[in-house]
Amino acid sequence: MSNMHEIAENKLIILYMLNRAKRPLTQDQLTEIIQNGGYMNYFIFVQSLNELIEGLYVEKISQMYKITLRGTQILNMFTNRLPKPTMRDIDEYVAQHRESFKRDTEIFAEFYKISDKQYIANLKVIENEMVLIELNLNVPTSEQAAQICKVWKNKAKDIYPYLLNSLGNE
Repeated sequence: MSNMHEIAENKLIILYMLNRAKRPLTQDQLTEIIQNGGYMNYFIFVQSLNELIEGLYVEKISQMYKITLRGTQILNMFTNRLPKPTMRDIDEYVAQHRESFKRDTEIFAEFYKISDKQYIANLKVIENEMVLIELNLNVPTSEQAAQICKVWKNKAKDIYPYLLNSLGNE
């Protein structure tokens, strides 16, 4: 396969995954699909995804990626260039993981270092691509930030209604 053909196919695979998911996906979810299918290595995936964003074929919204109208149009024109087994594998994978994708994109948690002994745990609940709540907690250790993210993923569905109830009633 020529290098240009391979680059185009990699981008079409990413567009196809986003289209078939029928919802925005995180980079981790996209990476999981790529690695499961062995479609491309991680570095080529990241480069291809960034080029799709730059070309306005994919949009990044709050740490999630979705195919744009332009991306859908290109995919429709060139879907026939994707190998049928690849399309079938992606369809099967997305169907099997649809609920976990939905759950993972509705409850979002990540942390990052801002200085020595200072980490931010970024926590969100998202519904229909709209952020319902976002919390940024400043903590002193990466372990504490990781623990907060882990607990958030399990308890956000309880915490959000509690906060809404507590703050909405006097």
